Amino acid sequence: MTFLFQENYNLNSVTIIPALLIILLSVLKVKVKLTMTISIILSAIIALFFQDESIANIVIYIIYGYTNKNIELNTLMQGGGIISMLKVSFIVGISSSYSGIFAKTGILKKIKEVIANISRKTTDFGAVLITAILSCGIACNQSLATILTEQLCNEIMPKKKLAIAIENTVIIIAGLIPWSIAMAVPLRALNVENEAGLYAVFLYILPLWNFLLSIKTKK
Repeated sequence: MTFLFQENYNLNSVTIIPALLIILLSVLKVKVKLTMTISIILSAIIALFFQDESIANIVIYIIYGYTNKNIELNTLMQGGGIISMLKVSFIVGISSSYSGIFAKTGILKKIKEVIANISRKTTDFGAVLITAILSCGIACNQSLATILTEQLCNEIMPKKKLAIAIENTVIIIAGLIPWSIAMAVPLRALNVENEAGLYAVFLYILPLWNFLLSIKTKK
């Protein structure tokens, strides 16, 4: 495998700079759009001067995604591009529209009262966790599940604390729901059964650990 990459790419240490830059700028709390833009521009420059790619090819990769003539390598590396994100963008856009609908119609009022009661009997994080599991099961994608959970739990936690709780529940748990896009698509691509989710230890240890911490903090 190493030989395959060495044969087709220039593995100069410079090529790791865009990835390191994203980590550094994230730690420095630079805005995501600016961080991604800088990383993309730098990656294009490296591809141009270190990987001997033409400007035309780089533009094609940005729009349609990366491909390689080597079949074995292409299986590992193909993908990306603006076109591949159009469907995802559409899903996010439609999901986001639900936020206004939920807020204006008040259809979630009764459910929010139940969640507030769960929060009092367990913990705030526990209520978010239960909501996240149900939202992921119903929504089948992280976008709508995130919006549902935020709408249902925005009165039991401060905004920043809720954002972290959602990251440690909805975003993670979606990968454990067999009919959710976050689990179904990767498993289908890898041609493995749903039982593979049992080995995704991080996905269920993280929410459980945070729940236990919330219980300890409440006491």
